[in-house]
Amino acid sequence: MPSIEVSKLIEEFQGTRDNDIKYMVLRQLNDTPLSTSNDDSSSVVHEILLPILLNEPDMELVNLVSFQTFGNVAVQFIAHPRFLNDIVLNSLLSPQQQRGRDIIVVQTLKNILKKLADTKKMMNDTHILQAGNLIGPFAELIRKSTDNGTNNILLARETTNLMLILFHNWCEQPVPREAANLLFDSLFKSVAPENSNVSSPLDNVTKSLIHHLVKCSDVASIQYFLQCNNEEIVFEMCAEWPRLGRFVEDILTEVLLPLLVGTRIRNLESTDKDELIRSLEALHRLLPFYSYPTMSTGKVVVPDELKHKLSKEVFELCTLLADRLEQNHIKQDSAKTNIGDQPEQAIAQEDPEQVAYLEELDADDEADIEFDNSDEETDSYQNINNYRPRAAEDQSIFKLCFISLLALKIDKGTYTREEFKLRRILTIYNQLFDIEEPIDVFEEKEIVDKYTSPFHSIDLQMIYQHVSNNNKLGESYIKNLLSTLKTILTNDTPDASQLQLALEIVDQLVKPDRIDELINKNYASDNLNVTVTWLIPHLKPNKLYIRTLKVGNFKQKIDEGTTLRTTIYTILSQCYDHLDYNTQCCLIQNIIKYGFKEQDSSIQKFSINIFTKILQFVTDPLMALDLEWAKSEIYHPILKRFDDLSIFIHMPIFKILHREVQLNQAQLE
Repeated sequence: MPSIEVSKLIEEFQGTRDNDIKYMVLRQLNDTPLSTSNDDSSSVVHEILLPILLNEPDMELVNLVSFQTFGNVAVQFIAHPRFLNDIVLNSLLSPQQQRGRDIIVVQTLKNILKKLADTKKMMNDTHILQAGNLIGPFAELIRKSTDNGTNNILLARETTNLMLILFHNWCEQPVPREAANLLFDSLFKSVAPENSNVSSPLDNVTKSLIHHLVKCSDVASIQYFLQCNNEEIVFEMCAEWPRLGRFVEDILTEVLLPLLVGTRIRNLESTDKDELIRSLEALHRLLPFYSYPTMSTGKVVVPDELKHKLSKEVFELCTLLADRLEQNHIKQDSAKTNIGDQPEQAIAQEDPEQVAYLEELDADDEADIEFDNSDEETDSYQNINNYRPRAAEDQSIFKLCFISLLALKIDKGTYTREEFKLRRILTIYNQLFDIEEPIDVFEEKEIVDKYTSPFHSIDLQMIYQHVSNNNKLGESYIKNLLSTLKTILTNDTPDASQLQLALEIVDQLVKPDRIDELINKNYASDNLNVTVTWLIPHLKPNKLYIRTLKVGNFKQKIDEGTTLRTTIYTILSQCYDHLDYNTQCCLIQNIIKYGFKEQDSSIQKFSINIFTKILQFVTDPLMALDLEWAKSEIYHPILKRFDDLSIFIHMPIFKILHREVQLNQAQLE
């Protein structure tokens, strides 16, 4: 039975035909707490709210219920999944209840889901058992709403987006395959209707919806999505690259590579520049698959042959763009001589929208580039002004191409015959984007392991003073310094005081205001990563620094290496996010092996803190590249080491690993 207060409201509502009284009852419901120990919620939903949504002709009352009252009722039961799922959400999703008012139901669901998403209350864990039951009926409702006309498409997309966000938070299992495919079909029809070869542009809501659908679906559903033959959708799916590991070769071979080849064959003038930019952005999003060596194999996921094909096409595209940019730069120089002849009023007529467009591109010299102009009678100043957006477009494409070319690991041996072209590409890039330290892949870089230093160990204190005083460090000074640090940090039996001073020097180098001096900007061996690899062995307690003190009949062990390891963790806390993927994974391994076993509780807490930060940072590449490695090297060692997993269980990668292990066990059984 409902409470007395709720019973009175229901009686008052059902006993009148006066809409003003009904309106007042609904307003009172917004402020009335409903109990889970009686039938308050069920009575309110089935005897007041649903009848108004499905039968009431007065749209003012319908809107009040849809936009306010129903959502307020739902939020009250956010911590009680049975009430929220069975009484509120399932009641709306029941086909028998909708009675042809599916659009009103979708709008109401959107309002409820938004209130749930905005609330800061934590969901009860039992939502994990409930959320999967909602998504099937919801997908059917979305199909019906999109079948009824294009006017409802935006509402359906927004509502689905909210449902998937909450599903991702509530449920550890993927969206059931049939429901995921049904949602995607409804979405795809709205993006590219049947019998149409042209895809409409994707708005931000649709992009977000694609991201969440990929994130919440299983491998089979993702494969189904990729068969849509819609390049725009595939490009957007690449934003969720950690979920595409099994399909990356197909995407590169069947979608992105043909687009690059087609651009080269057609030439740039007849190419859809927006499509080319989006394809290059998609290629860049997939960078970890052709740039990060996996921990399990030491090789990148993309085969060498495919990398070579991609590199060749990107290189050719860079060459075409370099030709255009260089030619236009020369023509601009000649046009500049005529600009001075123009009246000041003409110069002041510059289009402010074009100026704003250029400022957003962060390229200071974009105004200095002009395209070919077929109209010879147009004055030189307007010539430059009219082609600015096109010049900026070329620069954007060139920059994306160049970054992808670097990520594909330029092998100068591959380009021996094309060395002149590549040198010209490098020169134009360095000039165009005002690179402080010009990139040159042909320059022979000194490897840090081969550095020789004039410094001696007695100079360490002087070096520390020089570094800590924020003096500018030149390239040669850093080379010599790293050589000295290597000598000390890689010594099997280092003196504790020397080692401590060397670590304090490194600590100064990784301070936020000077870490860039240690990071190699020329894409050679990364000094920071190499330096950290010298530190990793010192995470293991060294017996050389453990002394035993005797006091009468008592013995006490003192670990003088505690301060050393604390300094190392301090260094790592400042630079972990600047390290490459493999160095971060090596750190994770060694922190699990040594940091978690520290006898000193403060160092152990420090190590756990650094570990969680690094693990959150590498979640995506671990999920995409090294899931099996993460199970054996992260998940299982943590289970063996800790009885209380509360500090790890909230981490996304730990949840993923836990689910994968459970699925594997279920398959074995």
